[in-house]
Amino acid sequence: MTERDSRDPIPTVLKVEVAISERLAKKKVAITPKETSSTLGPANMGSGTSEVTATQSGLFSVPIAYINTPSRVTGFYGRHEEHRQHETWQLLRHLSSRFSAPWLYVGDYNEILVSEEKQGRIPKPLHLMLDFREALSDCSLIDLGFQGNICTWSNGRESDNFVQARLDLACATLEWREQFPHANVTHLHSSDSDHVQIMVSTHKPSMPTRMKKIPHRFEEKWVTHPTCEDTICEAWVGSVCEGSPMFQVFEKIKQCRQALVRWSHTAFGIAKERLQEKHKILEELANQNKAENNDAIRGIRADINSLLHQEEVAWRQRSRSIWLPADVAEQYFKALYTSSQPTNIEAVLDPVDKLVTPDMNHQLLQPYTPKEIKQALFQMHPSKSLGPDGNDVVRAVLSVLNSSHLLHKMNYTHIILIPKKKEPQYISDYFPINLGNVVSRLFSKVLANHIKLILPNIISDAQSAFVPDRLITDNTTVAFELLHRMRNKRKGKRGQMAMKSDISKAYGRVEWLFLRNMMTKLGFDDTWIRLAMETVCTASYSILINGEPRGLVKPTCGIKQGDPLSPYLFLLCAEGLSAMLRKAEANRSIKGVVSCQHGVTISHLLFADDSLLFCQATVQECQVLLNILSQYESASGQAINRQKTSLFFDRNTRQDMRDSIKNLLEP
Repeated sequence: MTERDSRDPIPTVLKVEVAISERLAKKKVAITPKETSSTLGPANMGSGTSEVTATQSGLFSVPIAYINTPSRVTGFYGRHEEHRQHETWQLLRHLSSRFSAPWLYVGDYNEILVSEEKQGRIPKPLHLMLDFREALSDCSLIDLGFQGNICTWSNGRESDNFVQARLDLACATLEWREQFPHANVTHLHSSDSDHVQIMVSTHKPSMPTRMKKIPHRFEEKWVTHPTCEDTICEAWVGSVCEGSPMFQVFEKIKQCRQALVRWSHTAFGIAKERLQEKHKILEELANQNKAENNDAIRGIRADINSLLHQEEVAWRQRSRSIWLPADVAEQYFKALYTSSQPTNIEAVLDPVDKLVTPDMNHQLLQPYTPKEIKQALFQMHPSKSLGPDGNDVVRAVLSVLNSSHLLHKMNYTHIILIPKKKEPQYISDYFPINLGNVVSRLFSKVLANHIKLILPNIISDAQSAFVPDRLITDNTTVAFELLHRMRNKRKGKRGQMAMKSDISKAYGRVEWLFLRNMMTKLGFDDTWIRLAMETVCTASYSILINGEPRGLVKPTCGIKQGDPLSPYLFLLCAEGLSAMLRKAEANRSIKGVVSCQHGVTISHLLFADDSLLFCQATVQECQVLLNILSQYESASGQAINRQKTSLFFDRNTRQDMRDSIKNLLEP
């Protein structure tokens, strides 16, 4: 898939629910878009944002275009001093005279329409209610009514001092009512305010949708409960099944998951149901409109706030909601993980030397021991480590390492999309993270620990990322010194240049055939190659959309992002590019840049999927670099992102030469 394909806009259907409460007094208003299947959908706000107009009188106005028809939503806060209410009604009339579009007013008017809307103490003076009605009539505003308790505010006092009233309401013009015939108003009780929340919903009630099949995951909050470990141990020991050791481990994990889910319902309860129950009790107490219920109401509100806090902590483990269609994401990753049928592999492998010696292979193929598997397990984050009985897990991993055959469901992976910015609009605005099975990661971790021992003898000095005893800052320091030398260079007939290139979707586009042939050319033993390729070729993916796995992607290329072995496999592929650049430098096709007087010549520095290439600032040498990159792309499946490619020239480079080189790099 090209970069242009990856930026196809994501179609979304939106509805707008406006929830406005006493926060209007603090000059805050929120309009929340949510995904819905309703065809009454879009509330289009232009490019995705809308202008919010605020006044010092506590009024907020939001213009909205609905099916190309303009309308306006205003959050209103009226004066609470009776002698100044005329200012509120004057402002209301002024706004009504300025705009003719369909209009909705929602907020705290601090006045009632009829005497039945107030309970307790002194009745409301009739002339104040008449002034309010007259103002609404002059502005052609209609009360939209409500569902729920009639009173939207109470002072929370005891006995005869208890007062409550309907001060918050939603009013709209007749044109707005015709534009949104299904609009309805609901009073929602709040756990942290003396006002209720007002929700205005404009969409038609939709048919019930299917329940999402969201997989259960281990919650970190569970380990704080004293019976959690006992539940795991009991489920693990009680599971008896036949099959390979790895199959038995997966069955034990399945039994543990089911036991933990049942246990969590008892130990923690289902938060949503508990919240609904508390809200129902709160609503029943509030609807009785009795002062003696105030203490009970305050207690219920405290319980609700506590449950909401627990939910907030639990959701910190989860990713942000991603409102995009599952089929769009599935098609994107199917295209990404489809082989491009590599060519010119031999041209890239030709300059690669056989660097893995028989002693290194012997070291790689040393018998795997339970000790190193446990060591790899404890190198992982505590929340990613499994199993109360380490012997079962060790025996299962050893069986796979010795047989070179993975259980396919062991390599089933969820892809979760993390937004790169606040308002992502394209799939390329998300960063894909693979949530692999812990046992699969443990298998890869053991292989990674083996290859790390010989990696410094295989990977050239130009690469500093992921190599033991090397720091990526080493290359950063060298690059800084070279660019500093080029910047200060004032002598010489020919200029010098540096090209910074970036590989797009580096891990996802690695060709399996190229990776296998590269390891063979480097001299790896067939047994180790078979083990490494087993972790790659047995992978399958589903995309998590709002926590629900959607689609099934069976790749024909790519390595897993986040797998412990993947960085080292990628370095082996990048060694092909490094070998081609070294060969070009040896043939004097490119000359590189001298680090200092009588120093070494450097033609390239590699930073994992980024590279910094140096050569003389001529069209010929630049063309050689581009040919090398093109051959590497066609063989490895990698794609150089031309949009992120940048050039640096020294002061000796003529402007016409700079322009010619830039033209070569145009996409």
